[in-house]
Amino acid sequence: MSSTGSREARARIELDKAWEKLMSNQEVVKEIFDSLIKNGIVTPAELMSNGAYYLKYEGNVKELLGNYKLAKANGEVDNVDEFFANKAKLKKINEIRFPAFGGAVNFMGDALSGQNGNRIVSGIAFDIGTYAVTRFIPGVGQAMLVLDLTNLLGITDIDLRDKFQDWYDRLGGTTNDLPDLEMLKKGILQITMHDGTVYARPFMPNAQGSLFGNGKDDVLFGGNGNDMLIGHGGADILIGGNGKDDYFVDNGDIIKDSDGNGRVFLENHQLKGGTQIEKGSNIYKGKDGVKYELKDNGDLLINDSITIENFSNDNLEIHLSEFGEINISISDASAVEKDQSMKFIVSLNKEPEVGEFVKVSVGKKTYKFMNFSETNYTIDEGVENVFGAQAEYEYVWNDDTVKEEDEKFKVTANIVGKSDGLKASVIKNGNGTIIDDDRDDDPEDVDPIIIDLNKNGITSTKLNNTIYFDHDNNNFKEASSWIDKGDAFLALDKNNNGLIDNGNELFGNHTISNTRFKYTNNKATNGYEALKAYDLNGDNVIDSKDEIYDKLLLWKDSNQNAITDKGELIKLKDSGIVSIDLNYKNINTDEKGNIIKQSSTVTFEDGSTTIANDVWFK
Repeated sequence: MSSTGSREARARIELDKAWEKLMSNQEVVKEIFDSLIKNGIVTPAELMSNGAYYLKYEGNVKELLGNYKLAKANGEVDNVDEFFANKAKLKKINEIRFPAFGGAVNFMGDALSGQNGNRIVSGIAFDIGTYAVTRFIPGVGQAMLVLDLTNLLGITDIDLRDKFQDWYDRLGGTTNDLPDLEMLKKGILQITMHDGTVYARPFMPNAQGSLFGNGKDDVLFGGNGNDMLIGHGGADILIGGNGKDDYFVDNGDIIKDSDGNGRVFLENHQLKGGTQIEKGSNIYKGKDGVKYELKDNGDLLINDSITIENFSNDNLEIHLSEFGEINISISDASAVEKDQSMKFIVSLNKEPEVGEFVKVSVGKKTYKFMNFSETNYTIDEGVENVFGAQAEYEYVWNDDTVKEEDEKFKVTANIVGKSDGLKASVIKNGNGTIIDDDRDDDPEDVDPIIIDLNKNGITSTKLNNTIYFDHDNNNFKEASSWIDKGDAFLALDKNNNGLIDNGNELFGNHTISNTRFKYTNNKATNGYEALKAYDLNGDNVIDSKDEIYDKLLLWKDSNQNAITDKGELIKLKDSGIVSIDLNYKNINTDEKGNIIKQSSTVTFEDGSTTIANDVWFK
């Protein structure tokens, strides 16, 4: 096995061991099964038919499961299905005719309690574990029943992240070698070895988020979502799963991407490929000076240091152009709906030589690109002759007064003709956005709490139809007034995705109290009433005595784009704010066209205060 393969295998084994340790508490595991059934997420019958298998008992059960664990660590199989299927012995529980189905269901209890001495726990990448027990089944004989939570998590919406704080506290007295708690809450299993090396992977199906290394030779595994893998120095192995993954690399890093869907960044600059330095060469140079080398084994070597294994052209948005090849790209564009048109630039990386041409269709337009000095050409019906390397494409639409989500669309280029022997390819299509500028029927229906951090007495800006945010949780971004630059929204990241997605995660009249689908708490007539729901000791102050205090956030939208960018979320407790007074005053003050209806104060650790307004945006 190569050194890279052994590092990857070790990372898988260490992550499995950490997960086993976390799941070693039988009460915790039983709680998972109980919650699946009691909450109606899955029935006992579904539990068995989707997660349980039987294998005619042959040999040592522990040895068999140990072989499975090793095969998975080496990347030979991904799950228990593949392992047993390879042995042609695996069958679903629902394929067996039991005298009483309930008798089969009871095996779960046996597996967890250790009856017959054959309880097995084997960690599995991205899931909980494998539980096995041997028992006699009438009509089948002695068999091993295997319960694999892999499949159960795949067919349910159960989210374990919120439970980890409680489980962590319970296990804290039994071991000091536990995964990072904050990362667990985000759905990521991360461990740091004694030498500082970091191993990490998501543990929930379709989990997505950022995985960070620590300056050592780390190994990071992506999941099935859109992950961000950041090595942070060292010779890291970054392994992507399904989904569009972003890789932030340094010298010595290795990328293993499964589907070619994603992007690569070096020093925060996206790598997009280059052009062959001469015909027949395996060296390519980008306009940014980055060097690419295609190796005989199919790997792509970048700047003689970074490796993308098993690379195919256009994987990870990296295009390698042959010598003399013409590349076609379309710019991105956006406009407000009332403009009724926007323009895209169709460009070539170089002019065709005299006597050469390339014909490109975009929408209903067709362009024939030729050299600026070309004299031998024809005028064809429906074709626009372009002398040079750039053309303009106009996209048009009709305005309306209907409130809609912003319309996003692609403008694609197709090569419909070219001169003999000319190599040409489309390397980028255009992305267009029509920004809806139609207002809500009732503009006074959203009221987030805003903290005047810059202490200038102003907390909001006027509506200008350039900022859009989904205040009312309907998956539609409305044109909105916004916070004054330097101030912050009071926020709560309820789904732990590192973003403030909509008004549910702010404090106002659209804060959701007991359902993820609609507003139900009729007491939350404003942001302060919504916040009072978390004042569990009833002292009308939110401070360190309240459980919510450690979870509250300040969203400083520094660039005022209504998107949660990196570095814009800070914990309230880290901001110097020690308390929020819930004894608000009802006022009616105009502020740049918005109405401040409720106002109170927050106190900093140095004793100073500032205002916190519940602003009703226009």
